Amino acid sequence: MAWIVRQNRHYDLMVYVRDLPQQSPWGCYDVWVVSGSKQYSVAEFTVTGGGGVGAVSAVIPSDMQFSAIEITLEPQWNDPFPRGPQVLHAHIGSV
Repeated sequence: MAWIVRQNRHYDLMVYVRDLPQQSPWGCYDVWVVSGSKQYSVAEFTVTGGGGVGAVSAVIPSDMQFSAIEITLEPQWNDPFPRGPQVLHAHIGSV
């Protein structure tokens, strides 16, 4: 699930997932917003072993236009580009 709440000068994005596989000890899940043909990392998180539950929130500038949210399983933290497989994708229309 994902929620987007518009504030005065930004969006609050909240993501909650379950039933995802445990990431490797040095990896993470990465949340990306898609703007045109570019992807921007906005948050990273891990999931628990039992139930694959994870949650994260991010602040996105209100002048950023984006049309989808993606989650990838990344081999390491803080990568500027997605390198791992996409595990979830949600088209949200233009924000």
